[in-house]
Amino acid sequence: EKSISLGGLATIGLINIYLPLCDGMGHKVTTGIAEELLLLSIRHGYDTLDPAWLTGEGQPSARYRTAFNPCEYVIDLDQWVADTGTEIRFDTVFCRPVMEGDRCVAVVVEEKGGRVAYRCAAVVDATGDADALMRAGAACVEGGNWLTNWCFIADWKSGMPRAEGRNVHIDRYRLKVAGSVAGGRIPSEAGPYRGLTAHEVTRYVMDGRRNIRESVNPDESTVMLLPTMADLRTTRRLRGAVALTPEDDHRHTADSIGCVGDWRKPGPVFEVPFGSLYDPAIANMLAAGRCTAAVGDAWEITRVIPTCALTGQAAGTAAAMTALSGQALRDLPVAELQGRLSGDGVMIHYDFD
Repeated sequence: EKSISLGGLATIGLINIYLPLCDGMGHKVTTGIAEELLLLSIRHGYDTLDPAWLTGEGQPSARYRTAFNPCEYVIDLDQWVADTGTEIRFDTVFCRPVMEGDRCVAVVVEEKGGRVAYRCAAVVDATGDADALMRAGAACVEGGNWLTNWCFIADWKSGMPRAEGRNVHIDRYRLKVAGSVAGGRIPSEAGPYRGLTAHEVTRYVMDGRRNIRESVNPDESTVMLLPTMADLRTTRRLRGAVALTPEDDHRHTADSIGCVGDWRKPGPVFEVPFGSLYDPAIANMLAAGRCTAAVGDAWEITRVIPTCALTGQAAGTAAAMTALSGQALRDLPVAELQGRLSGDGVMIHYDFD
């Protein structure tokens, strides 16, 4: 992890909204680790979750989503991962894969003690930018980003900074402060941003901070908290053996690794294909999160927290299978993968009838 916190945009990015695990029609569609992580996000902090989702009593009046405290989530994620026996390496940056033919046999990283190569039997690329896969030679597609920033503004004189905290979201068109509009259109010369070079990331971050300063004016009773990573959305993704498309809504997928809804509106449900997690030309590297293969508007669905968690669980399970068997991902028995995921609580197929 290149920062010192797990969670990425959900924590140090201050995007403290765990988007819906439901179809917007009262039905839970995304389960497994995705649901486990939602519940973890509110274990020791505040939440806005409709309790009907937990009690099963009555019909929920709101979607299966919640706001959470990102700082408390950092600490809970630390313990959650450590309890599995996983070794964490903070302040460590991925450099490149070491390839032998179509197989990655090691990853080179830069850490506090210097440059180190870790041998591996499988790799999951959760960089968000497909950095590992691209450098391994996988076919990738670039996206684009308009200026987006979040910050928290808390009123300390009220004595209730957490309750009074407000999200400030700046996008291409307007500044939203607690649901109201304050500010105007960001200049057209500000975007889009590729977000794939140090120059582009720096420009994105600096332009965003400058826009916050010009648009938000905290007084002496308030304090501002800024994210410590760039809130980029779509930078680069895997082309994939197959890609999720907008037309896949309410369509059964034979190699589905789980279901997701559309966080923006009720109704749509997608079965995410296993083929969207790997390049058939590379034997043992998978994508997880926003860099999985998705076309057009479907990329808006795969880039958010619930789908990132779902694809992360599937990619991790498939990585373990290929590491133990030596089989290439393109030859992995999908039915066995689906069985393992289902056994771990994932809803593989949705009843569209």
